[in-house]
Amino acid sequence: MASAAAAAILPITETAATRMTAGAAGKIVRWTKNSLARNKQAMIDPSNFSRVLAPPVLDLARDVSLRLQDQRSQVEKLQDYVTKSLEGGSLGSVSQENIDPNVGTPTAEKNKKVIATSSQPYWWNQLQKEEKTMMTSEERQKRRQALEKARQNLHNLNKLHENTQEIAETFWAHLETNKMENPVLDKREQKWLKATFRQIRDRHALTVEDLAEFAITTRPYWDPALPLDDTVMDFLRGRMGVQLLCEHALSPKGMIYKDCHLLSVLEDATNEAQLLCESHYSHLVTAAPEVVIVTQTIDRSDEFTIVQPWIHYVLVELLKNAMAVSMERMTKEMEASSCSNVLPPTIFIAIDDHHDEEDKSYLSIDVLDQGGGFKNPDLAQNTDILFDFVRTKKTMWDRLDDQQTYAETRSPMQGLGVGLCLSRLMMQHFGGTVELASHPPLSLRKKQSLIGDSSVVDSLEAGCIASIKLLKDLDHKEPLYASDDDE
Repeated sequence: MASAAAAAILPITETAATRMTAGAAGKIVRWTKNSLARNKQAMIDPSNFSRVLAPPVLDLARDVSLRLQDQRSQVEKLQDYVTKSLEGGSLGSVSQENIDPNVGTPTAEKNKKVIATSSQPYWWNQLQKEEKTMMTSEERQKRRQALEKARQNLHNLNKLHENTQEIAETFWAHLETNKMENPVLDKREQKWLKATFRQIRDRHALTVEDLAEFAITTRPYWDPALPLDDTVMDFLRGRMGVQLLCEHALSPKGMIYKDCHLLSVLEDATNEAQLLCESHYSHLVTAAPEVVIVTQTIDRSDEFTIVQPWIHYVLVELLKNAMAVSMERMTKEMEASSCSNVLPPTIFIAIDDHHDEEDKSYLSIDVLDQGGGFKNPDLAQNTDILFDFVRTKKTMWDRLDDQQTYAETRSPMQGLGVGLCLSRLMMQHFGGTVELASHPPLSLRKKQSLIGDSSVVDSLEAGCIASIKLLKDLDHKEPLYASDDDE
């Protein structure tokens, strides 16, 4: 409400609107961890901590607006695809009297030559070329319903970005117009600042879920020749950048945690993952797998500059996966031995400091389970598919279904299928990544145990290793995913 009231009092002037139009054609800011930290530090007047300075706030507001504009363009690309898919292929003109009850396709179209054009969707060209790939009338109806729903959802998502961008631009325009001579925000403007970034953050809380629904329901009809996966990933990168900047503006200390004890972050993530695991597998009446943290080069007192909430999220996601396969292995051993006192295998977190071929300094955090590794050899050779957005999900989680079964939330160990995808994107924002691989039986005897019983570190059975790679160079050249930055 504060933002709406401020917007009514301080409308966008013609000069400010011209500036915004010119600025919208510019580049999205290349934020690094250091530049974000400096931005937060510059917001507060060192002579008076209650005074907030406008220039660094203006930089954030302008960049958030540009990122929202970029996200909106990604949504419009998806809208264009769905619209063409619905309008192409004469799908809307098929009537029931022309449907062959035996085949379920228009009898008049069976022998008709179709000239392939760029305006015809991929599925329709394939439908005409091969008899065996023809859709039944039920399949066509299902496809049309999915695309119609997707079109409406994307329309709503587009409007959300349009309205949210107006919120950011109104605040941005006010700062550019009124704060050049007196760059200190008064109390009303400080409230407006918080209301603006809070509204943007909260309005986009469910955009990942909305996009997941679009991908799950329409992916079977995607044209493989179109870069729809790339468009979805560009949208997600933009969304995460916006959320990070909003949280950075709202947090008293910002989102960049300097001199952070990594071990405390690992402990918190481990405790949360274990609680989720015990909640999900409560019927087995057993504790979650033990987690042992080992290292060879990192000391307990070592401090790092990280985006702590993101590191915590990624660790919880990777530990949840490791604990799930560990509990599955334990369940199989219990059934095979008819013994109820079998414990889940231990999970290890190995931390190391190393350099790559370009002499960049990295911190690696490896989560190693003993669940047996990938059963599918093709998947073991190409684990990148697991990082695709909701690639492995076939159905959308339904709140109504969960309410009817008296579940307060969806399963804590299962979700939309976005955890690994978002985890990799979070780490890539500042030059890192997340990788998955199988590991054979191996030994960690040379590692020093930081948490847990060092006597169990002798050897590990086969399993998977999920590796987090963090770039330690705070001013690396990788941008905070400015998708329009070609440099």
